[in-house]
This record gives sequence, structure tokens and C-alpha cells, in this order.
Amino acid sequence: MLITLIAWAKDSIGQSRTEFFKCAHLMKRSIMGPDFEKKEAVPPYKESKQALKLKRKVEKEKTTGAGWFNMKAPELTEELTNDLKVLKMRATMDPKRFYKKNDRDGFPKYFQVGTVVDNPVDFYHSRIPKKQRKRTMVEELLADAEFRSYNKKKYKQVITEKAASGKRHRKKNKLHKKQGN
Repeated sequence: MLITLIAWAKDSIGQSRTEFFKCAHLMKRSIMGPDFEKKEAVPPYKESKQALKLKRKVEKEKTTGAGWFNMKAPELTEELTNDLKVLKMRATMDPKRFYKKNDRDGFPKYFQVGTVVDNPVDFYHSRIPKKQRKRTMVEELLADAEFRSYNKKKYKQVITEKAASGKRHRKKNKLHKKQGN
């Protein structure tokens, strides 16, 4: 069928074989799909190599890559930023537990948040009841009485130290501010 079409096209129009295939290729690309009306602009006929490279780079930066199962960068909400701050300050929360120093200053770009699911085999007293479960780590810490009492005690201790040092403490801070500039 294709051979007869080529022969017919060559005889009737006077095109060569390569010109016909170029035309057929262009006609194949010019088909409009059902979503054509929804598009705001006609797709470009040919994009430059730089534009394609830039587009690939933008797409690549959205995820971590195949090595990390294409983990996407989540949108940082207020709750997420508060939870990340809590994780960064975890060394100050429990006086009896040691955590190593944080390896980065800012928040990570790619991360995922999960929920620990309790084992149904565990007995009731080893699980937290649904009424006591909170949505975020910050809410959970604020509901914890031990944590709140420890923080109040530490806060009072810091305030009394500042008040005891008085003028000397303010001079020290002033000196640090001058050295920083």
C-alpha cells in the first residue's frame, strides 16, 4: 500500500521519495488531539537544544532522582517548618539523651513525613490511645507535662542567670555585637 502511495505521489506531484517521507512525517506531527483547545498556546514546532536542556534540568530538580525513588520536595507549611525546628532542637528537649550535632544549617530540600503505625499484636497499655494522639510533633510536645515542666525550669534558670549577671551580661552582648559587624 505504501509503495503504491509513493509511486502515485511521485508520478502525480513530481516529488522525490525523501520529500514525500518528510511531508508524511510533518503531517503525522500536525495532528490535533482532543486537548488542543485547552492549551493556551500552540506547541512550538521545534525547540532549541538549550530550551530542552533547561526544561530537563527544571524537571530533574523537582525530585531527588531514581536513586532515592524520585522523592519530591514538599511544600513547606507552617506545621512542617515547626516540626523541622523541633527536630533540630531535639538535643535540648531531653537532658538525659545525647544527640550528635546537626549536619546542616537550613532545612532539607527533599524529605518525607510518615506516621508510625502501631502493631495490633501489642497490648493496649503499650500503645498511645487515639484520644491522646496528636497531629504534629509540636502539639505532642505541648501536651507532654514532663516536657513542659522541664522547659519552664530551664527558662527560669536562664532568666535568673541573666538577672544575676546584670550589667556585665549587657556589656558582653554589646561587645559581641561590635565584633560581629
